[in-house]
Amino acid sequence: MDLWNSWTVATKDFSILRRKKSIVYTLVAFPLAMALGLPAVVWLVVMKNAISFVTLFPLFNAFAFFFIIVASALPTGMASYSIVGEKVEKSLEPLLATPATDGEILLGKSLASFLPSIAATYFGATIFMVLIDVITHQQLGYLFYPNWNAGVFLLLAHLLRASSVSS
Repeated sequence: MDLWNSWTVATKDFSILRRKKSIVYTLVAFPLAMALGLPAVVWLVVMKNAISFVTLFPLFNAFAFFFIIVASALPTGMASYSIVGEKVEKSLEPLLATPATDGEILLGKSLASFLPSIAATYFGATIFMVLIDVITHQQLGYLFYPNWNAGVFLLLAHLLRASSVSS
């Protein structure tokens, strides 16, 4: 397998996906909505004293799990458009006529959906962790994130989930 052929397919898909505004907006808006929405809910609950902070504290690691959902949703849409887009733009036949094997083409398309979604999700998770730390530092006296649970969620489970979806 020639990885250069796969990377060529991936860079072509990067340029196509970058021109598709709906994919770019989804790639930015979905992780950003999670990153801003979850801390906003925590802040509102803490400010209104609806739930005690001690009750809310164990849920912070569960909130990190929402980024695995983001890791599943983003590459699914991108990968499906990558294949369907070839058919719509009538560039599938010329792509199959290249010297690249089917495996190299699929690897390139998987990379094209995997890498941007990982970057967007990690960007959103970083914003989420910073905002949760800002909200909770006063109550806890220390920074809650990064911790081991979030590390496992965001590094291992997230990479495995995103790679299985984009393949």
